[in-house]
Amino acid sequence: MSLSSNNTQTPTHSQSSGVLANNERIMSADGSTPYDVELMLSVQKKLLRMPITRQNPEYFDIVKQVNKYLVKYCCHEIVHDLIDIDPDRSKVIEYCTICGNTL
Repeated sequence: MSLSSNNTQTPTHSQSSGVLANNERIMSADGSTPYDVELMLSVQKKLLRMPITRQNPEYFDIVKQVNKYLVKYCCHEIVHDLIDIDPDRSKVIEYCTICGNTL
């Protein structure tokens, strides 16, 4: 699969491999996030509508696989933040502003 020269949003399919050549990434419409990550974030949002108590093991595995994909392929924008544990203690956390995963 390679990118069309006149439209970087629409890939042209290669019959041989079905993958992007040279690790090319298709970017979202605004150019801020890889399109695959944007799609996975949308999938994650929809999957998380199901309460955990209603998720069967296969459903839960899909949710885990989407999270694993996002950890691996998201172009993380890390934020360091403090959360209060109790009135006298705080803890530093790091999370991605794009996918929301703590790292």
